[in-house]
This record gives sequence, C-alpha cells and structure tokens, in this order.
Amino acid sequence: MKSTKLKFWLPYLLGILTSICKATTNNQPHIIFILADDLGWDDVGFHGSKQIPTPNIDEMANEGVILNNYYVSPMCTPTRASIMSGKHPIHLGIQHFVIFAAQPYGLPLKEVTTAQYLKALGYQTHAIGKWHLGYFSEEYTPLKRGFDSFFGFLGAKEDYWDHSSFEDYWGYDLRDNKRPIRRDGIYATDLFTQEAIKKINAHDVSTPMFMYLAHQAAHSANQKDPLQAPEHLIKKFSFIKDKRRQKYAAMVTSLDESVGAVKKALADKGMLHDSVIIFTTDNGGAPYGFNWRNFEAIRKGNFKLVVGMDDTYELGWHSRYPTSNPPPWEKNPTLPGAEIKCGQWTNGKGMCDSKDHKACLFNLADDPCEYKDVSHLHPQVVLELKERLNYYRSTALPVVYPMISPDADPDHFKGSEHSFWGPWKTLNDKSEYLASKNACNQVQAKQVHLGLHPMTYSNRTL
Repeated sequence: MKSTKLKFWLPYLLGILTSICKATTNNQPHIIFILADDLGWDDVGFHGSKQIPTPNIDEMANEGVILNNYYVSPMCTPTRASIMSGKHPIHLGIQHFVIFAAQPYGLPLKEVTTAQYLKALGYQTHAIGKWHLGYFSEEYTPLKRGFDSFFGFLGAKEDYWDHSSFEDYWGYDLRDNKRPIRRDGIYATDLFTQEAIKKINAHDVSTPMFMYLAHQAAHSANQKDPLQAPEHLIKKFSFIKDKRRQKYAAMVTSLDESVGAVKKALADKGMLHDSVIIFTTDNGGAPYGFNWRNFEAIRKGNFKLVVGMDDTYELGWHSRYPTSNPPPWEKNPTLPGAEIKCGQWTNGKGMCDSKDHKACLFNLADDPCEYKDVSHLHPQVVLELKERLNYYRSTALPVVYPMISPDADPDHFKGSEHSFWGPWKTLNDKSEYLASKNACNQVQAKQVHLGLHPMTYSNRTL
C-alpha cells in the first residue's frame, strides 16, 4: 500500500491540546475522532470519485478544513501508534509492519497516549472499533491506556458478520470493555455506529467527551471472504464491472452512512456546535493487493523524494476502476485543490527506478501523481533531502518485531462455548506503565495548580 494524504488530524488535534493548556474559559470541545481503514484517495466524492458517493464525508470536508499536505503510514499499526502517541513510528520502534494477533508487543507503555492526556484534562474517553496496538498483556489494552470504555476488537481485522478472526489461530474478537461478547449477524460498521450513538445519547454534556471511533471499514475481513457488505448496498453498485470493487464501494457507503449518523446524534444531543470532528484514514487503498517494499520518502515544499523503489513497482497513482453508465446522484461541490487530476502517464516502460542508492524526485505542484522524475534538474534538492533522510535514520529506534507466540491461541482461553482472542501474558515489569500513569497525574495536577481551563470551540468541524 502507498501512503496517502487523507485528511485532517494531528496538527489540529495538537493545536486543540495546546489551546486546552493555555486558555481560560470553562467550556472544552468534544473531540470526535473517526478513523477509517484502508480508504483510498479516490474512494470519496470530495476527491472526485465518480463511483462512490460519500455525501456525509463530503459535507464535513466542505464545511471544515482539508489537509492536503498530510501523510499517514502505509500500514495500520504505525499510523495508529502515531495517533495515540503524537510520535513518528520510527521513534516508537513499530515502523516495520503491523502487529499480528499472536505477537507479544504493542505501543510502548512508556508512551502517554492521547486518551491519557485528555482524561487528565477532564475528558470522558471512549474507544470504539479497532484497537490494533497490542494486547498480549492487559496493560496494553484500551482500558489501561486512558480510555474509560472500550467496545470493539483488539486485533487487525475480523469477520464483519460473526466477528471472528483468523491469524495463525482462530477465535472471536469482540469485547464490551473487558467482557468477550457475541453479536453475530450485526454488520460491524453498523454495530460500532450503534455503540457510538449510544455513548453520545448517554453522555453528560457538561463533561467534555473524547470519542475514538476506529472503524474496520474498508479493511478486508478474513482471507476466506475478505470483502463483505450488506447486500442492499452492494446492489447499488451494479454499474461497476469488478465484483470485488462493488463490495468495496458498499463498504465505503456504509462507512459514510456512519459518519452521517454520528453527526446527527451529536446534533440531536446538542453537542455538535461544541464538537471538533476529525476524519482520517490509517493508510491508503491497495487496489492490486499488497506491495511490501523497502523504500523511503520525504517531502519539502513541492518536492517529494523517493529512494529504494525499483521500476517494477507502480509508484504513481493507479487509474480509476472501469464503470458502465453510473447512475446520477446529487453530489456536493468539489473544493478547489481537493481533486487530483493525473492526466496520462506517457513513459514507455516502468516508472522511476530509485534502487541502488538512486533517487526519484517529483515536483508535486506540476506533477501531483508522481509520473515525471526531475531529480536530474534539481541535484541540490536531492542532496538536501537525502541528507535529511539520513538524519531521520540516525534517530530511528530499533524495530520491535517478536515471533508469534503459541500461548496466544484463543483455544487456551475458551469460555463456556467459544474461543476469544485476549491477553495471554502477565507483565512482570510494570515500571514503564506506571511511569506513563504518573506523567498523566502530573498533567492533571498542573492544570489544577494553574487553574487552566480549555477554550470554547463552536460551529466548526475540522
């Protein structure tokens, strides 16, 4: 998967946190963080998609702020770790790959999470949906990382209908706080939306809320049946030739409906005008499967440098899926600069070759789809960006990537009838975990000592 630039979270969330520490009014904004999974750039209407209508996401983009110079990691765990820590994955040691269900590691316990910071500032915190930041011991699970409640699954993916997961071993993966539960027959996106609305309806509006709604959509389910969606939504996309793409489009439609339902619930509760809504994806789509390659990229201004990629990899933007007579739908206007228009790629064979210490340089102002290598025109820019990459390499932590543990097999933790994924190891050294808790207590004590209160946000979605 390639990195993608969807949409709007860290700079604004950090800005909110800074304002919370400095402002002097009594009202704190509710923060609703909606995280999609594997959502491609061209899978939303406001980026110009002519296949998948996303009116609710489009409306939020058009009313708020779109961050077009914003990147996420190309895989689930690294991006989620950044969201929860505010750090680049290379400074966490989990930049290498995703956490498999039976691997004994996670977001380092010494890191104070976004939820812990906000909880220390008086927020009620809820995690709904996908965790995927480790759970081999209880200290790594959401309820120990700053969340007051958790409803969702701990691993990378699950069946959308029966909520089972197969990764080396098989088991169900759905919990209400600590309690394993079964909700067979309820589509996962709908299930998590229902829980989000339930939390909003029950919320005391005098207390600020941080809701982390991390959908599985549009990530695949288990290998045997990877793309799943309600049949009535799949039928809407019969004009798309590729049957898999039909299902994927239906999955995105369900996600868009969730965004609209959550926003409506906030409005009905009287919370919308005091809420900051952030919508992003953890990584881009994988239109032709997965391409795990060892390459690096860095951007400064309009220039983007890529090194380590050979010319057998399609580095640029993939063409749109073929359709036949898509039905007309009412579409929100596309904001200037939101839609990328690639034009035709005219090179005779493979794309830019940057292996063996070579580099590809793209001018994104003139070539947003990264078709034309201009490294020979700007050797000083190439040198500067290579030096910066070397600097970041020097700051990177060693990769943490332990072997699969057979102790994680859910059959070891079988309940009355079913096997569930869950923590399987007791953590002996809890010093890092206790240190992160102490850091949050210090934040809370400082706020009380200084008499600081967050500022009011209104009539705005970011």
